[in-house]
Amino acid sequence: MSYVFDGRLRRVTPYYFQYKTHVKQRWEGRTIPQVFESDLGQSLRLSQEDIKQNRLQLQIKGKEKPVIIQGEKLITQPLRQHDIILNYKHIHEPPIPWSGPIGIIYQDPSLIVVNKPSGIPTHPSGNFRFNSVTEIVKAQLHLESIFPCHRLDKATSGILMLATSSATCSNIQQQLQSRKDVEKEYIARVKGEFPASRLTYQGPVFLLNSTAGYIMPGSQVPVDSSTTFTRLKYNVELDESIVSCKPHSGKMHQIRIHLRNLGFPIVNDTLYNPAKSDKLNSLRNNIELKLYKRVEQSTQDNTDIQINIVKKSNFESEDIQHNIKMLLQLRQARLAELFSSKTVCEECQRPIVASTEECGSFWLHARKYEVNINGKLLSFSAPEPDWACI
Repeated sequence: MSYVFDGRLRRVTPYYFQYKTHVKQRWEGRTIPQVFESDLGQSLRLSQEDIKQNRLQLQIKGKEKPVIIQGEKLITQPLRQHDIILNYKHIHEPPIPWSGPIGIIYQDPSLIVVNKPSGIPTHPSGNFRFNSVTEIVKAQLHLESIFPCHRLDKATSGILMLATSSATCSNIQQQLQSRKDVEKEYIARVKGEFPASRLTYQGPVFLLNSTAGYIMPGSQVPVDSSTTFTRLKYNVELDESIVSCKPHSGKMHQIRIHLRNLGFPIVNDTLYNPAKSDKLNSLRNNIELKLYKRVEQSTQDNTDIQINIVKKSNFESEDIQHNIKMLLQLRQARLAELFSSKTVCEECQRPIVASTEECGSFWLHARKYEVNINGKLLSFSAPEPDWACI
């Protein structure tokens, strides 16, 4: 693997990598091709070709040691809990919109704090591995290992703490999870005139998976996830506001979802403020808003600490399931378009992302972090991005 720099873009030369995926309970009884089609959006044809080329294998429990199943029998082999799917993939990492070094805000032997650029994932995930902050910083500082103490969404910029040992990482994570002596502040550029008075939004945080049509997370969800918002600026001509966001919990997409639910989505957040022409995300967004409204109505007098979103949102109702069926059809149509409109790799028959369309960035920035580490209160601040000047 090597990096290739193309103007402001950082690319990674293609390489092979083996993913190990533990079989989830909801996959039991289904086959690998069925799961890859429903949950990952991969065509049956590609899965069958990967099985034929032994790029897809299954590790099952044997009497004395694990047994590897491969070949055509995998096409019909039902999955069981504790099985492990071995997926040897030819990786074409999408480019990221950052060709320079990552800015270092603070560094000591155990902790590195960086100013994460927008459009780069925090750590290896999905189609990204070497084009992630942790891998770039490892190469930049010549480190053997590095551990993210928390995560920022790929499109979010700002303060990111990285530990040089797993022990330090665990210590900081425990401190962040305890919420004691911890303060986080983000700034966002949102649509509309945000209220001048400070307000706090509280409610469960969940989202709808548009590939398979299920709610994440699928288990009990805390009801006390809250964020305090304060307007910093408002531009009348743009009808946009700069808002300070202080999350009191750390759920996935919490700030983005809370702003969307309040009616002031982040201006260029294509997931929670999609363009009308984006039928897929517009439908997913509308379904989520309907689910959130139902949950809010059903929990007004609720005293439970956690709730089951599927039950509280009436997720199984006929109208919701009809809309989800439409959503899955749109998703399949978009995947078909992806395969037909992009160059396909001759080696693995997968589309190659050659443009910047998947370099997603939006206007949410982690501006300040305060945390007590081993009795010492540390405060880190990142410079404000250009988009905050309105």
